[in-house]
This record gives sequence, C-alpha cells and structure tokens, in this order.
Amino acid sequence: MYSIDPCLRFGVLVALAALAGLDARPARAQDHCADCHFARAGATANPHLEDWRSSRHAASGIGCSACHGGDPAAVDEFEAHRGVLNSAAAASSTHFQRLPATCGRCHAGLFAAYRQSPHWALLEAGTAGVPQCSTCHGETASRTLQPGSLAGRCSPCHSATAKWPMPEELERGRGVVAGFRELRDQSRKVASRLRRVDSDARRHELEAALLAADALLKEAAEAGHAFDYDASEALIVRAFAAYRELLTDLGRP
Repeated sequence: MYSIDPCLRFGVLVALAALAGLDARPARAQDHCADCHFARAGATANPHLEDWRSSRHAASGIGCSACHGGDPAAVDEFEAHRGVLNSAAAASSTHFQRLPATCGRCHAGLFAAYRQSPHWALLEAGTAGVPQCSTCHGETASRTLQPGSLAGRCSPCHSATAKWPMPEELERGRGVVAGFRELRDQSRKVASRLRRVDSDARRHELEAALLAADALLKEAAEAGHAFDYDASEALIVRAFAAYRELLTDLGRP
C-alpha cells in the first residue's frame, strides 16, 4: 500500500477535478491567424511560424491570438490585427517585460514561482538581457531546456568574470535541469507500465501514487523557476524515490 502525504493527496484530488472539467471548457473560436500567415509566407520559411506549428502549443490548440491578441475569427486583415502591437512596444503582451505575465495566463504556478526570483525584480526594473520565458523555452517552440545549453544562457551574467559571478550556481543549475529531464523519463516509464496492469484496483492505486510523484516533479520545477536550487534539489530526490518505488513494484508480474 502506498502512503501519500495529505498535502499531495489534496493536490491529486485537485488535478483529477481539473481533468474532469476539461470537457466543460467553452469551444475555441476558429483561429484564422496561422492559416493566413502560412498562406502569405508561401515558399518562404518563417521560423516563428514553423516553430509554432511543431510545438506543444499548436498541438494543444493554442494559437497566435493567445499571446499576440487580435481577433482570430476575423477574415479582414485590419480587424484580425486590431490591438496587436509589435513586441518592441512596451504595451505589447509579448514585450520582454510583459511576456512572463502573458505566459502566466496558462502557466500560473511557474509564473508565481518566477516572480519570487531575483530575475523578476531585475525584469521589472527594465534591466536588459534578464532571462524570462523565451530565453530558455523559445518564443513559440515551447522547448525544454537542455543541461548543455544552460551555460550559454547564464554565463553572460554569471561567469567568473561577469557582473554577477555565480559559476557554482551554473553547475547546480545543470544538475537540476538534468534531474527534471530524468524525472520526466521516469514518469513516462511508469505510465507506460501502468497500462499493462490488469487489476483495476491495483492500477487505480498505482495511478494515485504516480500523480503524487508527478506533483513532486511539478513542485521541483516551480522551485527551479524561482531559482531556489535547495528546494528544487530536495524535491527531485523525493520524486526520484517515488518513481523508483513505482518502477520496482511494476517490475513484478
């Protein structure tokens, strides 16, 4: 029998309630933005559009207007672009200072965590080059950060000779990002093996334990977005133990 912390059990129930309500969401208006822009691009590749087309955002039905505004149902060019501002404009929802809040409309937990970081204070002050969502995840590709790419993004500010030297934190950051990637692999392995469990009662028990482990991973990711490596590392260790227990149990016939 798996023992689930009461706080995690509450999180599991919230997650299940959210999943149950997915079908109740209002239908999205037809989004002509991408269709029109792809048609206008013709044979000329547009990296911004192509990144979006292959992204999780596109697969989830998140179109251009979710970030840029405008009227995605309009077929008239003027009406479709009403209210859309160039990203260089301070009032634009994709301006570098406003982008975290734009992403936070969907990624509320990660945005709340980022607001606890030193980077947020610098961003609000208008400091150029401060990392925000697109620095690590791309503009539309919603890519997952790779451990090997961390130095290139962080070293301009945090190398030994930079303005805020924290070379030891770069190493910790690499370890945290590598931990996230490994934990996601562990979660996928557990989910795959769960599909082969015949007993409904046992499968439901294991699914609840998997949700609890995934909740630890989510908390670790949020702590990482706050750049609180102490908390993130501790949560990664706990999540590893939870996935390892599940995989050991699922290895039995």
